[in-house]
Amino acid sequence: MRRAIVLLMIFISGCASMISTEYKEIPVNSYPDGAKVTVDNKDRGKTPTLVKLHRAERHVIKIEKKGYVPETVYTRRGFNGWVIPSIVLPPIYGIILDYASGAGYSIKPKKINVTLRKELSRIAELVICDPPGKDSIALMPTRSDAKGGLDIAVDDRLNHLFSESKRFSLVERDRIRDASTELNFQQTDLVDKENAVKMGKLLGANYILISSVSNIGDEGKQIFAKLISVETGGVVATAIAESTGSTVSIPALIQVVNKINSTE
Repeated sequence: MRRAIVLLMIFISGCASMISTEYKEIPVNSYPDGAKVTVDNKDRGKTPTLVKLHRAERHVIKIEKKGYVPETVYTRRGFNGWVIPSIVLPPIYGIILDYASGAGYSIKPKKINVTLRKELSRIAELVICDPPGKDSIALMPTRSDAKGGLDIAVDDRLNHLFSESKRFSLVERDRIRDASTELNFQQTDLVDKENAVKMGKLLGANYILISSVSNIGDEGKQIFAKLISVETGGVVATAIAESTGSTVSIPALIQVVNKINSTE
């Protein structure tokens, strides 16, 4: 009986080395597929594929495809549960064996799935020359302090009013959405001046407009807008208007747009 226990302890110690090898294969997938995969600067084929990694090492995995922004994944070492018997049971050489061979580690992440983003050059192709005598303006999403988010209704009305402007040519919202994707921005990120200027430069716009809506008392609304030069990042003009009701009134929006349009 004692001999059997001793043999069992010897078998269980170094358990990770017996159950797991020092290498681990993990799947690498991309959308779209057919992307080149390199591990530690060594070619490992194209997605979808399996890559064989040493458990004890940290690896740099790059996924690249022409026309898309490359993605880089850094693996890290984790704890292999099969090493537990080596910890709680003698002899101690079991745990030494597990970690010396690398079998005592796991690899994280266990699989790699990436969605590749198209290069910024695609957005540059969408930039349309401005009509003679007009500067281009990109309207950022309107922040609503009252709603704690964005005011889509005000956005729609501002876009309509600026589309009839004789001072500015309006950057289409589809182009702004595409550029947001390229820059990995959420719509709420665009209410920040620094992010908005980056967006304006990418779109080739001359100006950006940042606006916000807030409550005044129980039944009032206030809209505040500022026109920012993309070239300098400075505020060129501001406009403010107030109205009553659950949303900003059309006359208040017209007042703001007229003030911005009058900027030289």
